[in-house]
Amino acid sequence: MRTSLAIQKQRSTTGYIIFYAGGAITWSSRKQSIIALSSTEAEYVAAVECCKELLYLKTLFEELLNKRIKIELNIDNQSAMMLITNGLINRRSKHIDVKYRFVHDLVKQKIVKLKYCPTDEQIADSLTKPLTKQKFERYKKDLVQ
Repeated sequence: MRTSLAIQKQRSTTGYIIFYAGGAITWSSRKQSIIALSSTEAEYVAAVECCKELLYLKTLFEELLNKRIKIELNIDNQSAMMLITNGLINRRSKHIDVKYRFVHDLVKQKIVKLKYCPTDEQIADSLTKPLTKQKFERYKKDLVQ
């Protein structure tokens, strides 16, 4: 029993907020199903989870609106962005499960565009980590426009 509780505490939290037309339309915050060995891997796994939701919404909106929707994924970890963009497998990333590599294909096919978002501007951090009161208030204001 103690072991599973210790493992639960070691799991990173995936958090994302999806905006459309200037407003938040969906969000999620939950523990990752794997134990990430680095912040790069944790960000990579979070990007995949977010992309799955983005693809669903893209298809839905394109059918409803009869127009192309562009997807932009804001990531605050430059190493994760490089791993997604390059898709290179090296000694640090070879253990990442193949199922998580599909986000690389989305970027390569130009379905998803990556954009660096400095940590101080990453609103999704409000779903994954404790914040100072000032940061919380700023993110809250950005969410409820």
